[in-house]
Amino acid sequence: MIEVFLNLFVGNEADARTVLHTPGWYVVHACKEPFHRQALGYTGRGAPKDHPEYLVAKRDCRLILNLVDAPNPAYIPKEVIDAALEAIHQNISQSKVLVHCNQGMSRSPTIALLYLAGYTSALGKNDFEQLVKQLNPAVQATFDWLIAKNQQPYLTGSGASVYCKLANQKQAEALLNKLPSSFAGFQPKGWITKSCNQSLTHVKLMPY
Repeated sequence: MIEVFLNLFVGNEADARTVLHTPGWYVVHACKEPFHRQALGYTGRGAPKDHPEYLVAKRDCRLILNLVDAPNPAYIPKEVIDAALEAIHQNISQSKVLVHCNQGMSRSPTIALLYLAGYTSALGKNDFEQLVKQLNPAVQATFDWLIAKNQQPYLTGSGASVYCKLANQKQAEALLNKLPSSFAGFQPKGWITKSCNQSLTHVKLMPY
């Protein structure tokens, strides 16, 4: 568990169980499993879509999100993120707030970064990058690997992924062919995507 701002903490499932029901703490459960499932009591693959708490459930000193680690942010409902940010904002002045997911490496740091970027003046560009690296060692490993390959990596959006730009598709394919077969902090499937924008090729590496 890391305190990223005064009274704002990012952690994993074990951290949540440690502080759950502890006076002075407010917990944002940024994961469907197991907390949203437990709160609503469903046993199938997902919650009933007509349930009034399908996206967000509120309990004493807790906000419970129906949030999975989706590979595409387009699959994440805006209402879920907005509810998390508002809950942090409403509680951070009087409580310690823990935002957690299962591993504490993707969903929870993303929400914390969005809060810092949208509700505070704490982050400049360099601060944002350094905090992302601190929260997710896989991002730091990716930066180091790309720099070693004479690339200039950068972050966009929430910071959940690392990008680099190459002049053309051939250079992109050459870089991808050099990727190690085993890479600490990454899952081997679905972690590389390529897209071409005119003559500029973006290579996106997605830590999990």
